[in-house]
Amino acid sequence: MWFVAKAYAGKLWILGGFSNRKSVNFAEAWYTADGKSWQEYKSDSMFSPRHEVTPYVFQGSLWVVGGNMWPLMNDVWRLSQPAGQESAKP
Repeated sequence: MWFVAKAYAGKLWILGGFSNRKSVNFAEAWYTADGKSWQEYKSDSMFSPRHEVTPYVFQGSLWVVGGNMWPLMNDVWRLSQPAGQESAKP
């Protein structure tokens, strides 16, 4: 629960989230082009576990801002999908 969804690069993305059953945050990003088949976004560097991030699309990238965990997060991450590549940058 408490994941955030955002449209970016012709896909629907879900970012972060929280498991109430396990009391843990997620450091995950998933995307789909059709709503049926989901693929996890993988990168060498990724934001730390959190829920309720604030996503923005700006200058061809998906930006993940802040989020809830303890302590509260105030960092910014850029997820990009250039042709044939995937990367996340703090």
